[in-house]
Amino acid sequence: MGGTALYGGVGRLWGSLAGALLLTMVINGLVVLGLGYFWQQVAVGVVIVLAVMLYAVTGLRQSRGVGGMG
Repeated sequence: MGGTALYGGVGRLWGSLAGALLLTMVINGLVVLGLGYFWQQVAVGVVIVLAVMLYAVTGLRQSRGVGGMG
């Protein structure tokens, strides 16, 4: 999450830090809302799954050349 590729490639420090910050903000927000630990973990899982899905969709589009400039 945040720029670090799952299967190799080049990760970016700032992307990784942004991903960690996002997850920390989600957890802190859920603590403030008073949600239990179980639901906090569910929310973190959902965020990670959405990030992987977004990565897969954008990677698929780039590999097919859909939506690109060239």
